[in-house]
Amino acid sequence: MWRKFVFFVLVLLFSLSSLTVNAESTESTSESIAEMQERHGAIRADLGEARGELRVTQQDIDQLTIEMMRIEERLEEATNRLYETAQLLAEAEDDLAEAEIALEEAQIELDKQFERFKTRLRVMYVQGPMGYLQVVLQATSFSDFLTRLDDMNRIARSDRDIVTRMQAAEKVLTERREDVFRLVTRIEAQQVLHTRRYEYLEDVQNQQRQFMFQLQYSAVQFEALVLQLERDYREMEGIIRQAQEEARRREQAARMAANRARANVTPTGGSMNWPLPGHFHVSSPWGPRINPISRRHETHSGIDLPAPNGTPIYAAESGVVVLSGRHGGFGNTVVIEHAGGYTTLYAHNSRNLVSVGDFVSRGDRIALAGSTGFSTGPHLHFEVRINGRHVNPNPYLGI
Repeated sequence: MWRKFVFFVLVLLFSLSSLTVNAESTESTSESIAEMQERHGAIRADLGEARGELRVTQQDIDQLTIEMMRIEERLEEATNRLYETAQLLAEAEDDLAEAEIALEEAQIELDKQFERFKTRLRVMYVQGPMGYLQVVLQATSFSDFLTRLDDMNRIARSDRDIVTRMQAAEKVLTERREDVFRLVTRIEAQQVLHTRRYEYLEDVQNQQRQFMFQLQYSAVQFEALVLQLERDYREMEGIIRQAQEEARRREQAARMAANRARANVTPTGGSMNWPLPGHFHVSSPWGPRINPISRRHETHSGIDLPAPNGTPIYAAESGVVVLSGRHGGFGNTVVIEHAGGYTTLYAHNSRNLVSVGDFVSRGDRIALAGSTGFSTGPHLHFEVRINGRHVNPNPYLGI
């Protein structure tokens, strides 16, 4: 976690310090495009590492979430066991209290019975043996004698049985109390274990929550870092493109200036090279016409020379390429600047073969015929302009 934090701080500081470059800096020579590209690569590397750290952190969060759910389940189980143990303990304590009461009542009853027994013994002792004999000898008949004797024996046996039963009951109650007491002790021990387990799980849960907070905080920081680096990356890309475009413009301007010095031939009547050798049919001449697409009256600014798609197009005169690319309804277009303010235009090309700033000689291949832009079929639209004004190309082509 500390390593990640240090990485975040260092990269953020680098990011903030490295992007002091702006449009003005591209105009200075203090930093080359190569140096900017090197910094751009460094940002890309940092961005990759930040994304990796973010991915690892998110994986850690997912794993920790699963572990927290497991701990939550175990905590719920421990809570249920604690509740069940508390119920069992309460029931056992109630049983123990009932056993204590029953044992106490049995002891009281035994004591009462013993007191009655002692009372009879004291009476028999005071009266002596004659008292027992008097009861027997007072019988009025032999049958009465036997009855009295049997009653005396039955009373003696009854006393012995009562004492025996009471002692047995006392023993049973004592054993029950001891059993219940052992049960209470065992349940209390279980309750201690369950309580310790619950406290342990609760401590683990608290630690997990703290770790989750740290991970989520790190994830937020890395997300912010990734966004910052992505912005920096795009900004540096824009700066590099701007610098490259500026360098390209300067190079193009320098090349164009040098090539313009070479383009010293001013076109004259019938002096231009035919731009589409072998295809001399003019399908739409220069001047008024009905537009074949819009069906409106217009002045056709050039001439149309039909040719199969891909037919080579050649420069009508030496000059410098000032346009090579898409140009509105003309589609792919090449414009060549010649001396004396003359320009020639070649439109609807399927492909341009020259770039802006290139010097082309008379008869150089510059494009391939096509039907791009507003066109009804493959052909070359050819124009001649003087200081930007359309003129009839026929005299310059000798037709």
